[in-house]
Amino acid sequence: MAIGRDRGDVILWDIQQKKLMRIIYGHQSTVTDIQFNPSSTLLLTTSRDGTARIWDLKDSRKLPIILDDHDDWVFTGSFNLSGDQVITGGGDDYIRTWPVDPQFFANRI
Repeated sequence: MAIGRDRGDVILWDIQQKKLMRIIYGHQSTVTDIQFNPSSTLLLTTSRDGTARIWDLKDSRKLPIILDDHDDWVFTGSFNLSGDQVITGGGDDYIRTWPVDPQFFANRI
């Protein structure tokens, strides 16, 4: 289970073992939405800080992919059914789609 907080962090909790797995830090404001990809290996978070982030749950050392093209709060986000794209909606009245492939973002740089 993942719980987003006003501080911008996300608590990952193992329900079966009833213990804290880890806390993810990165957003600068309230986390507004959270979703796991279909295989539960990635976590999408959205925030009032104007970003969405894709976290690799298999490797806590990896930095998240930061999606920052919205000009206002990012209210919601979701993986598509196959898990290879993310859809975000923000206060800027735009819905954006993003590939999950990190190589796409490397090529943008």
